[in-house]
Amino acid sequence: MCKEIFRRAFANEDSYVDIHSVDDAIKLIVNSSDKEHFEHFWGDGLTQESDTKKEAKTDVRRRILISYGMTFQHNKGLFPSKSEILKNFQYPLEYTIEKYEIENTINEFFNRKIFYEINNSIRLKPQLFEDWLCGPGKSLMIVGISDLETYHRERQLELEYSLKIEELKRLGEKYFFQGHRISVEKFKEYFEQFGSSIDQRRIFKLIDSVYYVSQEEINNFFRDEQKNIFKNEQIEVAPRIHTVFREGVEIFTFNHNIEEKKPIFESFKIMSRLRTSRVLRRIPDK
Repeated sequence: MCKEIFRRAFANEDSYVDIHSVDDAIKLIVNSSDKEHFEHFWGDGLTQESDTKKEAKTDVRRRILISYGMTFQHNKGLFPSKSEILKNFQYPLEYTIEKYEIENTINEFFNRKIFYEINNSIRLKPQLFEDWLCGPGKSLMIVGISDLETYHRERQLELEYSLKIEELKRLGEKYFFQGHRISVEKFKEYFEQFGSSIDQRRIFKLIDSVYYVSQEEINNFFRDEQKNIFKNEQIEVAPRIHTVFREGVEIFTFNHNIEEKKPIFESFKIMSRLRTSRVLRRIPDK
């Protein structure tokens, strides 16, 4: 960081360093694609170990930090707790890591003053490292670990395809159930039964593409179109007749979609004063 501050001051011929120079240097490192700036956080303190043990210990440390960064992203900016880090820890395929090894390594991060806890959430020191890990660092640390690279791609797809609140609100404005709008929470609960966000997205697209017409809209249409459907003529009612029905009216539909048309037909009978005994006639499909 000091090297970058000096480089910028020298290039600008500045004889002083202010807070803006420091902020610019911090941003450069936080957004850097070079993870060597931070390798000592997971690579220090292993001088007494054999090469095999060093490699295994480093791998556990990296996976814990990656779990931290990924959980932060999944929580949409909320810092993870210890239980969340353990829950989202990705075990390697090539060898076995025991749970106690992960917990011991987390405690080690606390002892090294890299981890500290606030309100059940784990934070990192220094903040420069925390900003990097919760930003580009989590992806950069994955490079070279094949099973984590695969997991990362799957997670990115999950996040890409996950349903957004705005999309669920749009469905809520579109559909009614028993005269009430369906809440976002109800939609969430409904889509979660389909598993992964990719499968949820498929069902969402199917539902979103449906054009929903309410019973009220159907009734209003028939009411407004009565004058265009039937001739405007005087109706004569015989003595002692209390219920008026239209006679000589038959309704036809194609055979292949008759089941879809039946509910509409029933509404039409009521709105147009047809006898309830009338049936929907079929037109044979060619």
